[in-house]
Amino acid sequence: MPIGALGWYFDSKLAIARPLLLRVGVISLYSVIGAALHTWAPYEFKGIAAEASAVGAFALTFLIGFRNGTAYDRWWEARKTWGILSNNARNFAVKFVTWFQSSPDERRECHRLLTGFAFAVRDHLRDSADLSKVPGFASDTARPYHVPAYLAVKIQELLFSIGPERRRDPLALSVMDLHIRAFMEAVGSCERIKSTPLSTSYRALLRHGMFYYLSFASILAVWDLGPIAMPAVIPPAYFILGIELTAESVEEPFGNLGDDLPLDSLCTSIHRTTGQILGVSEEA
Repeated sequence: MPIGALGWYFDSKLAIARPLLLRVGVISLYSVIGAALHTWAPYEFKGIAAEASAVGAFALTFLIGFRNGTAYDRWWEARKTWGILSNNARNFAVKFVTWFQSSPDERRECHRLLTGFAFAVRDHLRDSADLSKVPGFASDTARPYHVPAYLAVKIQELLFSIGPERRRDPLALSVMDLHIRAFMEAVGSCERIKSTPLSTSYRALLRHGMFYYLSFASILAVWDLGPIAMPAVIPPAYFILGIELTAESVEEPFGNLGDDLPLDSLCTSIHRTTGQILGVSEEA
């Protein structure tokens, strides 16, 4: 197989590649212990090793299933939340154009605030929120603690600055408030996902169980069957450890790794679509 065909595996953005190889290598060392015992202390297990491994695998199945399902639920909920944020940004822009007699400057300001809000949420979830680093706000001297909340206030102030005589519907502000509320609810949902990881007890129990199962199963299998069984310990270790490492990566969806949400692309999409709706052609 060409070396380039394996390039995807060692991609720096693939979160689990190197840790997985390291852990599989460690588990494989236990098979060496089993090979030594097979040579120096031969013992006929008469199926006991296989039965013990089956019992351990049965117990791990429940923990791994729970762990993997919980991790993916967090990732998928985060993706749905960003979908809600994107949809509300577009709907806000549509209603701003159709329900308000806004000037070109006001539309540009609306676009700047909507785009800035999306990028601010991204940075906020990555613990790097800084208003001066948000696109369009480099010259802003304010240093708010919660940048998305600060920009939500600015969006509300923009709406209030457009007087009643330029609103095509008396209920315009009430309807627009629903979208601003949805913006902040999306931020709150993402904060909840970020600040509420899986219980450390579940995580510790699963990791201890995997370690003991894989290490002792490797020793017993090779001890019973001999060095010829050493390659057989690698596939179960690979998949069991791979599931755990994948779940660990997926359950934190707001970073920059390959398993994380493409927040940069989502923010850019909001920038472009709202700019098109508002008739603004600026690059983020």
